Amino acid sequence: MAEDKAALVERIQKYLAKGDWVSALAELQKLNVLLKGQDLRVKMKIAEVLARTGKKEDAIAEYMEVADEYAEKGFMAQAIAVNKLIVKLDPSMEDIHNKLAKLQGERGFIPEVTAVPKGQVEAPKEEVKETVKKGEVPKAPLFSDLTADELAYLSQKVNVLQPPAGSVIFSEGDSGESIFIITHGEVKILSKDSKGKEVEVARLKEGDFFGEFAYFSNSKRQASAVAAVDTEILELTKGILSDVAEKHPRINEVLLRFYKDRVADKLMATSQLFRDFSAKDRSEILHKLSFQTFEPGTLIIQEECPGDYLYLIKSGKADVMTWRGDQEMLLATIGEGEFFGEISLVTGAPRTASVRARSAVEAMRLSKTDLDEIASKHPKIKKVIDEIIKKRVEDTIKTVLEMKKLWENGLV
Repeated sequence: MAEDKAALVERIQKYLAKGDWVSALAELQKLNVLLKGQDLRVKMKIAEVLARTGKKEDAIAEYMEVADEYAEKGFMAQAIAVNKLIVKLDPSMEDIHNKLAKLQGERGFIPEVTAVPKGQVEAPKEEVKETVKKGEVPKAPLFSDLTADELAYLSQKVNVLQPPAGSVIFSEGDSGESIFIITHGEVKILSKDSKGKEVEVARLKEGDFFGEFAYFSNSKRQASAVAAVDTEILELTKGILSDVAEKHPRINEVLLRFYKDRVADKLMATSQLFRDFSAKDRSEILHKLSFQTFEPGTLIIQEECPGDYLYLIKSGKADVMTWRGDQEMLLATIGEGEFFGEISLVTGAPRTASVRARSAVEAMRLSKTDLDEIASKHPKIKKVIDEIIKKRVEDTIKTVLEMKKLWENGLV
């Protein structure tokens, strides 16, 4: 079977390279039978070749079957991309986006937002209900938080790009004007090392999002993105999202929540505290986190006060301090990905130091109650915290002794 498949693939590639669509189609259909119709990429290629041979109706039928299978499996980005190809073949089928959105609502995770009768006050956010059929469709980031109308409208507007292998999607230093979702293929994320040489820092695959951090922070791209193979991606530009938000204002809330979730998960994945957790475990913890911002100079926690929260810095820098009489002693300066406040939560003792925002700080915080719950399910986190506390106590003692020596010698 393996040899038959390899031989078929080799012949298909040869015919595609020559532009012999009729022969390629015959071999693709053989391969589809061999794979029992389970490989949607093969079916996609069959639809593409059918379109090239002028069999538009057959191509559309094949694409529709693929889109439906993607939607059933919860792969909304792929389903949207396929529908865009259908509309490209037949613009009169624009309503297919509405049908897909309705189907998603029937099968999985689409919020139902009830219209407010004229003269009544709008219901608070917590009264917005979701229709969920557990076990049928996995939750798709961003798309699953849209109502049917929002999803349909966004599907109509989104761009489908098909960069060939080796092509640059964006370069380091470019403005962040778009969010991208990979529907097929792979994308390399490249960054320059200390010597200015570009190195691959990540390899993204189907279903992955990228570009959202520069987009939401209005900053320049911190890395380059290059198609590793022939790839298909959805592009959400600022223009598209502004247009969608104008018609459906609630999408701004969805986008902000999506961004916070993405930032928080990335931060947790690289944090010493949570990096050994699985993506599923991080997702559960994520919903326990709350966001808080602090202006420069703000005292975030104060020495000798009770400790109710652990903080994880998303952006900015903060100073960790203690006092010797009426003189302030700087113990450390901490930044993105670092956390503080854990000693009080674990020991139950008052805060052992103060922390002040050196710059504007965005942080995520976790309550003692939630940390205790997480530690009961994941005992390893207690071990990590204990090791960190021991190291921090040792560093603090060393710093205090050094400062004491300087004071005694009259140098500070």
